[in-house]
Amino acid sequence: MEYILNNILPGVVVAIIASFATVRLSIKRFRSERWWERKTDTYSKLVTSIHQMIACCENHKEYVESGAEDSNAEKRFEHEFIAAKGQMEKTLEAGSFFISSDSEKVVQNLKRDLDEAKYQSAFDDNFTYVFESLKAGLSEIQRLAKKGLRFSPKPLILLWRRLPDSNRRITALQAVALPLGQAAVFGAGNGI
Repeated sequence: MEYILNNILPGVVVAIIASFATVRLSIKRFRSERWWERKTDTYSKLVTSIHQMIACCENHKEYVESGAEDSNAEKRFEHEFIAAKGQMEKTLEAGSFFISSDSEKVVQNLKRDLDEAKYQSAFDDNFTYVFESLKAGLSEIQRLAKKGLRFSPKPLILLWRRLPDSNRRITALQAVALPLGQAAVFGAGNGI
């Protein structure tokens, strides 16, 4: 009995504690990764819908400048723009708890600007107002998305090269063993 208490029981207790801690940490990491994926998806949908509205504006401008008259084209541009705006609003409502409050404010302001554009009198004023609002909103959302997703390339990774010996400023753990590995491959090829 004393043997079990002194030798086996401590190992079992340590194994249980280690298992519990490992499971807790892995679940926490899984949740944070899923949260990050959802944030990424929400920002991606917002950027895509804003970009689609910009493309609709550019296509409409080209159509107007060409001088062609087609009522179906006007309806098509309007339908595409409204669909993209609806996607932006739906994404904002569904994903407002994934994005930062600053990003939410930018999208709300963009939505307000698009609603105000309806009341502009001339087409040129309306188009310019909408187009500039969309461009500014897109660049601001992209900046906030990079900040919110903590996306910034690490300088160390940018300096890394494929072969550890080709960059003297960065030492890799396997760089010391590299000559031994090359010798083993050379020796195996010669039948040594």
